[in-house]
Amino acid sequence: MAIADNSALIIIDVQKGLAEPSLGLRKHLNAETNMAALLATWREQKHPNIHILHCSQDRYPLEQF
Repeated sequence: MAIADNSALIIIDVQKGLAEPSLGLRKHLNAETNMAALLATWREQKHPNIHILHCSQDRYPLEQF
């Protein structure tokens, strides 16, 4: 797959907590696999990537659910 030079790959809001069983069943079970495949293709074609990590002050932010 060819990627244009002015393209951007934006993967938003990927959290380990989304796999928390107490939150119920997920609709997109292959989401992480699909995102990893997209990112791998992006990297293979030597496009720059930026990763942002949100660091919560609360150790278990999903505990309230």
